[in-house]
Amino acid sequence: MLTTRDHFVPHVSTVPANAGQLIGLHVRERSPARPRDAARVVLFVHGATVPAVPAFDFEHKTYGWMAYLARAGLRAYAMDLSGYGGSPRPMMDDPSNVDPSQQAIITPRPLRAAAAPNHPYDFNTIRSDWDEIDTVVDWVRKRERVGRIGIIGWSAGGPRAGGYTALHPGKIHRAVLFAPSPTIPGLTVPDRPGAGFPVSLQTREDLERVRWDPGVRCPAQLERGIRDALWKELMRWDRIGARRRVSAGRRNWRPV
Repeated sequence: MLTTRDHFVPHVSTVPANAGQLIGLHVRERSPARPRDAARVVLFVHGATVPAVPAFDFEHKTYGWMAYLARAGLRAYAMDLSGYGGSPRPMMDDPSNVDPSQQAIITPRPLRAAAAPNHPYDFNTIRSDWDEIDTVVDWVRKRERVGRIGIIGWSAGGPRAGGYTALHPGKIHRAVLFAPSPTIPGLTVPDRPGAGFPVSLQTREDLERVRWDPGVRCPAQLERGIRDALWKELMRWDRIGARRRVSAGRRNWRPV
């Protein structure tokens, strides 16, 4: 039997949209009732387009990575960075903050006409991501009474988890980077977001055409019904996007 808990970890935000505010970062926990080794702890860090629960705790048949590890005796955690899933989304409920090239998707409702962003900056930086990961890592270490934990980063979660591990090697004993985003040679790590807009939209058609279809190489590669199940789970964790029938992701930094 597995235990499922949702936590909200206190964190003083360094995201400019709500900097200095005390927020709660959403963390999903899956753990065995009797862990085989209490020291075996892992934290999942998601990528750019899918929040923590649909990415790692997808309760569809045997697709849940967290549940798989928990059944093997590990204690698994997955966090939502700000702008995703159950974590805060400052400035993202304002339709004028959507990428101008995508505003037609939500016009005339809820946006009546094209509009300049009220928050004319990208949402975050990699540094604010590292700050949030550090808060959650320390919370998990304290909760589990361990000195170091494992960390897994998927896609854009690769630079997030990999960069964090390089900064805090004493807190991580193993790091797994699954299909990590590539690095960009010579790109500096910004201290603050650049000019832009905080929200990008992703329709189901975009998700399938850009993210899923290019990787399909044979007729039976995708199980029947898996697309519907995953989209439903994405909408369940996107209260803003679900009203518009799109996935409302944040404007992301380029991986470094």
